[in-house]
Amino acid sequence: MYYQTLTTKMFSLATTRRMMLARRNYCYASSFHASAAGKRKTSSSSSSFSALNNDNDENNVVVLVEDDDYDDDARRESSSSSSSSNNTNNNGHIVLVDGMSFLFRAFYGFQARSDATKLINSKGEDVGVLHAYAHAMCALLESKPSHFAVCFDSKGKTFRHEMFVDYKANRPPTPEALIALIPKVSELVEAMAIETVKVSGVEADDIIGTLATRSVTEKGFKVSIASPDKDFCQLLNENVRMLRPGGGGQFSAFTLREFAKTHEELIQPEQFVDFLALVGDSSDNVPGVEGVGPKTARKLLNKYANVDAILEAAKNGEDEFEKLGTKKVREALKSEKGQKSAQLSRKLVEIRTKLAAPDVNGDLDAFRVTTPDDYGRKAMDCFERYELPSAADRWKAIHNIIL
Repeated sequence: MYYQTLTTKMFSLATTRRMMLARRNYCYASSFHASAAGKRKTSSSSSSFSALNNDNDENNVVVLVEDDDYDDDARRESSSSSSSSNNTNNNGHIVLVDGMSFLFRAFYGFQARSDATKLINSKGEDVGVLHAYAHAMCALLESKPSHFAVCFDSKGKTFRHEMFVDYKANRPPTPEALIALIPKVSELVEAMAIETVKVSGVEADDIIGTLATRSVTEKGFKVSIASPDKDFCQLLNENVRMLRPGGGGQFSAFTLREFAKTHEELIQPEQFVDFLALVGDSSDNVPGVEGVGPKTARKLLNKYANVDAILEAAKNGEDEFEKLGTKKVREALKSEKGQKSAQLSRKLVEIRTKLAAPDVNGDLDAFRVTTPDDYGRKAMDCFERYELPSAADRWKAIHNIIL
């Protein structure tokens, strides 16, 4: 059983009643100017946060509803309870969030909207991205993980740029308006009593890879990686899954089962890094090997298991090789350029799982979800400052806080 995509029509009666009361009672909910009557159509480019853009509409929430099997396993792994946490799956399940990916999705989703449908507070500030981000974090927290962390990329170049100067060089510059939101998002997340992690010279992928690996091997946790980034497929196993944001503000699980369907049961998640090494990754400007497409890559990996074995077979002229790929593909893999490109690409796409940085090697219980020491005052101050009433009510309900 897995997380299921759910429409708001399937909300439980209790959840619906809570949200109705929250909307009626929150004292500054009327301060927004951006509400529009009725449902509004949005373009497909409005991202998975399109359902969050009207703060006064109960339908505008991120929904993540859980089939219990995954976390039932986590609960069984630890029967101990914690007085400082309101979770039911103690010590069993950690959610690791790819922080910047959510910021980009929210930013570009709201940027595509007309001025009439943006979320503007009483001070004239556009708070749509903060609203979307807060609701996304609440949706993930509502799955009742015992541990939770948002991981951010560090500023500037990383060790991958040192390996390949053109790494991500095809991307346009990050908009200044988005950069200006980073400290605000960090402030909001920290105010919500969520731990954040950033390591100098390292991407969030590697932070998540290291924390996920440690969580499983050292603690026996179940791990959910919240990200749309396909690179995380290489980390999937029976204890690690992805939660992908989708249309309408919904999350869906991507597990071993979904991976097998996507790749026609020809490759395993641990081969995904080899798959990308062959086909490349245009989003990160990873070259791969010219002429090798997904279908051929899967067939080759199904027979030869990894990139090194494929390159060796191409050089040695095995008779079976050309049955799996064309002569042109074989020549590309046999060439010096193809061999170097495949090997370099593999290094670029491989997520590190053993970072030595202290920030990812401390006590994992630092990421435990707990009721804030100040009983939510810092969070409420932040929500009030930006005027995010529905997010405030949703966050209070998660922590059983009444203010």
